[in-house]
Amino acid sequence: MTVKHARLLLLATSLFLSPVAAEVAYRTALFSPGDRFRTLKHPGLYADYFSEDLYWKLHFTLPGKYEPPRRPHPLLGWVGSFSRATFLHHDFRRLKRRRPVLLYGDSFAACIGDTPCFQDILNEDPKFSSSHYLLNYGVGSYGIDQTLLLLRNSIDHFDQPFVVFSLLTFDIDRCLLSFRIGQKPRFSVVDGALELEANPFYANAEEYLAAQPPRAFSYLYRRALFGGLLPARISAALRREKLTRQRKIDVSQKILSAALSELRARSLDFVFLVFHGDRPTDNSLFGGTDWREEFLHDWLAENNVPTIWSKDIVAKNRRLGFTNVDDYIDPKSLHPTEHFNRLLAREISQRALGSQRRASG
Repeated sequence: MTVKHARLLLLATSLFLSPVAAEVAYRTALFSPGDRFRTLKHPGLYADYFSEDLYWKLHFTLPGKYEPPRRPHPLLGWVGSFSRATFLHHDFRRLKRRRPVLLYGDSFAACIGDTPCFQDILNEDPKFSSSHYLLNYGVGSYGIDQTLLLLRNSIDHFDQPFVVFSLLTFDIDRCLLSFRIGQKPRFSVVDGALELEANPFYANAEEYLAAQPPRAFSYLYRRALFGGLLPARISAALRREKLTRQRKIDVSQKILSAALSELRARSLDFVFLVFHGDRPTDNSLFGGTDWREEFLHDWLAENNVPTIWSKDIVAKNRRLGFTNVDDYIDPKSLHPTEHFNRLLAREISQRALGSQRRASG
């Protein structure tokens, strides 16, 4: 080998080893114990919060603020105020002879902290509670896939319920995830049909992460993609955001259609409740829009679905003087305020009572 060839080989080796050495050093810092490299340890620097299991795997590995469920449910991932075995609501005995109103959804339905929730408001209202009783099947962090599965497994416990199928606009993003605050179910569209993926559930998040740890070809590369180091348009193209968005629409459309079919096949009265605005800086409550809203608005209209569009409720209420986002979304919890819950509860009551009058008339 000539001196020239040796120098070329040394240069090529250096060019290869330098990125590898940098990646190794970066991973060592990223996954090191303690807070020494705390500024590196945010999952959002390496993965998409809305679309990638990697974000949530990193969240628990680094670790983050959420705690995984101690006893994962083998179908739903985690549960709310209902039996793990039968899916029957814990408060079903309080129905007595009243008509059940079943509210499904995520934490916007389940509510956060001490904020009076829909069951508190409506079941204490004399007009509503004389003939109806609301059972809240909302579960924090649910996607519409989990909501569909819960509806399928619980609804036949009840005779002619009025059903409120609720979702936050961002819930449709969760259909791509098989891990969020813990393992969760995930659907795929196969030959145009909705199929539940056969993912085995582990005993706990630790076992799951030991078997399926966070993996990335290069965290330095992902830092460039997600950490704001590249122009937004280039980053979006490299992340294939348009393709990811279309996958969400394709799966979500099938999930929502399946939920609609479950309700119509039983000839039930129902309404879809769409929540808007989960961040104080989000303009969606006051007129802003995005692809999620456009997709949902079009799908609901095309399928003639009875709908409570929370943005419309806000628009009417703003004319009465409630003009701040904080009137509707609590800046600390990033969830609806009591005022917003009462507005929506009133609308739910009107829909439920109205459907009862039509049925009896």
